[in-house]
Amino acid sequence: MSEELKVKFRDRFPEYIEKELGESFGKQNDKTLSRFMSRFFAEKVYLPKYPGSFSNDPDDIKQCIIESSDVDGCNDQGVDFICKDGNSVLIIQAKYSSGKKVTKRPSETREDIDHFRAVLGRLYSYRELKVNSRLRDACAEIDWENDNFAMYYITLRQFPPDLLKYARSPISIIGGQPPDLPERVSIEWLDEEGLNHEVRETDSQGDLSRTESVHIKFTPNPDSQPAWIRMDDESGRSCYFGRISGTEVAELFNFKNRKLSLFSLNIRTYLGNTETNKNIRTTAEEQPSSFFYFNNGISALATRIRKDESDKEKRSLICDGFSIINGAQTVRSLATAQKEKGRGSLDGVQVVLRITEYDPRQRTEEQKFIENVTKYNNTQNSIKISDFRSNDRVQQSIRQHFDELNAVDGKRFLYVHKRIDSQSITSGKIPIRMEEFLKTLHSFLYGPDDVFGGTSYMFSSTKDDGYWKLFGDSGGIVPTLDKRQFRRLAGVWFVCNYAKSVWKAKKESGGESQAPWLERRWMFFFALGTLLKLEKGSEGLDNYLIRMGSGEWTRKNEGREEKEVIEQVTKKAFYVLKKSYEKEGDRTAAGHRNWFRDRKTLESIESEASDISEMI
Repeated sequence: MSEELKVKFRDRFPEYIEKELGESFGKQNDKTLSRFMSRFFAEKVYLPKYPGSFSNDPDDIKQCIIESSDVDGCNDQGVDFICKDGNSVLIIQAKYSSGKKVTKRPSETREDIDHFRAVLGRLYSYRELKVNSRLRDACAEIDWENDNFAMYYITLRQFPPDLLKYARSPISIIGGQPPDLPERVSIEWLDEEGLNHEVRETDSQGDLSRTESVHIKFTPNPDSQPAWIRMDDESGRSCYFGRISGTEVAELFNFKNRKLSLFSLNIRTYLGNTETNKNIRTTAEEQPSSFFYFNNGISALATRIRKDESDKEKRSLICDGFSIINGAQTVRSLATAQKEKGRGSLDGVQVVLRITEYDPRQRTEEQKFIENVTKYNNTQNSIKISDFRSNDRVQQSIRQHFDELNAVDGKRFLYVHKRIDSQSITSGKIPIRMEEFLKTLHSFLYGPDDVFGGTSYMFSSTKDDGYWKLFGDSGGIVPTLDKRQFRRLAGVWFVCNYAKSVWKAKKESGGESQAPWLERRWMFFFALGTLLKLEKGSEGLDNYLIRMGSGEWTRKNEGREEKEVIEQVTKKAFYVLKKSYEKEGDRTAAGHRNWFRDRKTLESIESEASDISEMI
């Protein structure tokens, strides 16, 4: 085994600590090291291994890690690290032990294991428990009906084999939780040996020692055309393209002793029974003829590719050193589907297969090629629903309008309607991200998107859905906004953005900081918009927003009168939210969550706002 593969978790962790803290590793206590151990695992092991699992750019991910790890401490409910992006939630509990000999370290206990196995139950019922503010905010963002959970319990303590076996048994759900929740949860229990393995797996991406030869049988093409297309380049590499059946894919995976070697170069393995994997199986089973068009296919590398002369149909290749570098989810999902439905059930499914041949002698140049082709096949960002709106002409129009606004405190506005590297946003810009912008507008004007169906509703251009409400008319989505239309929407943003600072200060000021009605800003924005509409009337509100849409009043030493008006309305909004919430009889965790996404809540807020306006 090479020196690189002998690397241990304990070798890498001290380097990380000393770089992050600027202090000697030996000066840190076990509590501090446990907290940073979760960060190290997330940043240096999990995210490099699963680069598509979180859709933020690298700088945003790192910021998320730093902020998320702060939940550790008082009332952390057994969570050292929690980070949510899209519909993915990563949860880590870490236990550091400084003993050099494993046998001298404390052992994990059944109580420790049970505590982590039940963590989702506590997070689900966080309203009824003592939870610190950072963890409370993280819990409030979880979508229990749709999110997928990757949970890791990592420890340098002793982990008795019988306890590890118990830990890996299926978890149960608590009353009120969605019945399919266990299907969306994966839990890994890693002792020091497991952590060493994870570090080595991350370090040794591109290891060719575990590959083997396979026979690939392609689907025949009509009119006696070749079953595959071969492309060659001047470097001497060859690439083969073709179609293989879902049955062939499943058999490829199910062949004895092949499961591990099949993915030896794949830096992203199967992530469990996630929504993506369930959708792959559903398409294969219910729409087999469409699978070819919906699925991205499989990419693989091989050290030698040649025709199988024994195949009289001339549609088979023998591939030495075969390893799939992208498509693990497709392969394993189809294998699972065939196992459930029976052999031959996937004959009608067709999958694109691309196999690239490379030089097995591992020259420096060729090794770099292998690293790059593996990396670039796996570092694509997961696509968010909002990405499908990023190229709309109306979004480009909004960006142009923001570009034309005058600077505020020396900084100009930048409307970010596409996901970009945060390094491209200079310190002289004020970024306004499309998803936050649109959700703010909808909350203020119509109510939180969660009330109507969530993100899919928010970015749907169907008549009467969220995106259409903001930018649609009888002819569909408008291509551009004129200055008046833009200023009205920009006014909503600037008013809500200033009010958000007041809302945040209220939450963190103590006293009512734990007030449940203040938990999510979206319902607060709706109360704010309702009160302003009652105060000014529809036409008056539009004129007010257009005036506020320049943003110039947000400068530090300007807009005193405008800011005072917003602060006064904000206080009324707090009162309205409190009165509405107190009339909700269901005080359970489920009742609390439902209050934020029930249309009756919008009606209640409108009623309370009307009452307070009449009183004043």
